[in-house]
Amino acid sequence: ANILQSLAEESRLKIPLLIATDAIHGHGMYMGPTTIYATQIGLAASFEPELAELMAEYTASEMRATGFHWAYSPNVEVVRDARWGRIGETFGEDPYLANQMGIAFIKNIELSGVICTPKHFILNVGEGGRDSYPIGLSSRALYMSHFRPFYTAFTEGKARSVMSAYNSLNGSACSSSEWLLQQTLKKDWGFEGFVISDANAVGGELVLHQTANSYAQSGEHALNG
Repeated sequence: ANILQSLAEESRLKIPLLIATDAIHGHGMYMGPTTIYATQIGLAASFEPELAELMAEYTASEMRATGFHWAYSPNVEVVRDARWGRIGETFGEDPYLANQMGIAFIKNIELSGVICTPKHFILNVGEGGRDSYPIGLSSRALYMSHFRPFYTAFTEGKARSVMSAYNSLNGSACSSSEWLLQQTLKKDWGFEGFVISDANAVGGELVLHQTANSYAQSGEHALNG
C-alpha cells in the first residue's frame, strides 16, 4: 500500500496505480502465500454457484491485501469444441451453468471492491478448436447461447469492465467491432463500464484478420470501435 501511495504521489498527474491480474482460479500471479483454487471447469463440475461466491470473496480479499484491485476474470465463454486449448479456464458448454457461475463470481468480487472483467467478448475459440480464429454466427445464434453469460455479467453481476476477444466476428475484429462494442454492449445492453483488449489483440487485425494495413491503423480502429 505504501509503494502504491508513493507511486501516485510521484507521478505527474497524481493518478493512483491500478494493478491487474488474471485471478482465474485464485490470486496466483502474486509471488507470495496466496490460495489457489480449482480451475473454472473444475468449479463448474460442482454445479454449486455458492462455491464460486466464496472463491470470489477470498480471492478479492487476497488481491486487495497485496495491492491488486482489478481481475481479468472470469472466463464466461460458452465452449462447444473440446479441442480448444483453453477449456480449463471456462465454465464449459452449457449457457445456463456458465451464466449462474459467472453471476456468482462476478457479483461477489465486485462487492469486495475489485473490478471484474469477464472475458472474452465474444467467442475466442474458432472453428476446429483453433484459438482466436474467425467466427461467423448470426445474431440469433449469439443471443440463444453465447451472449447470455455476458449480458447477465453486467445486468446482474454488475461487472465494471469487459475484455474483448482475439478473434473476428462476421468479418470484424472483436477488439474494434462497432456492432459488438458500441451497438450491442453499450446501446442495447446499457453497459457503462470500460472495454479492454486482450494482450496484443488489437494488432491481430494486421497479423490474423487482415482488416488493417498497419499496427497504427489497427489501433485507430480499436479506439474508434
